[in-house]
Amino acid sequence: MTFSIKIIYNSWTYKYYTIHILTFLRQDVDMYAGSFFKFLIIFCISLLFSPFPKQSLSATFPLCADFSIFPPNYSLPNNLAYSGYTFSENDPQGLWSTSSAGTGLQFRNSGFTAKLPTITQNVHVIIGAFATPVRLSAKDAQGSVIFNQTVPADNTMRAVDIDAKEIVSVIGEDGNNEGILQEICFDVTTN
Repeated sequence: MTFSIKIIYNSWTYKYYTIHILTFLRQDVDMYAGSFFKFLIIFCISLLFSPFPKQSLSATFPLCADFSIFPPNYSLPNNLAYSGYTFSENDPQGLWSTSSAGTGLQFRNSGFTAKLPTITQNVHVIIGAFATPVRLSAKDAQGSVIFNQTVPADNTMRAVDIDAKEIVSVIGEDGNNEGILQEICFDVTTN
């Protein structure tokens, strides 16, 4: 004997199950007077033969450190842990601060290093140079420079996408003490 039933799940997926019931099971099912019991037994058996598909729980989201949210001239410590990143001055002289315009982290000519919380292949940076050009670079786990770009001193915040294998840190240097890091982001995928 063959029964076919339609099972609806996830409100958008339809799947047909065909179940072959052996003669002895047919006799057991026929002992019940109501068709509800037949349906219930067939439904339970269908779950054994054809399990529901696994749900994907992965998601991608940006992990950003946005310095524009701090008030103007806000003092920040060296080795700042913020949004999973670790920011440090390349020549630690104590405190650094957000810009007087409140647009981001103003760094000294010696620059900053932003250590990422995990290795990635793409980092998005919003950075500006307001006196002299800023040199933006990225390093891998061995300390090798794998990306280099000069941001012109045009008094504008610029978006820079860093595409390289195994980025572990981003470095900004020069700018005559008027380089500003507004934001740094990369995509994180969960499984």
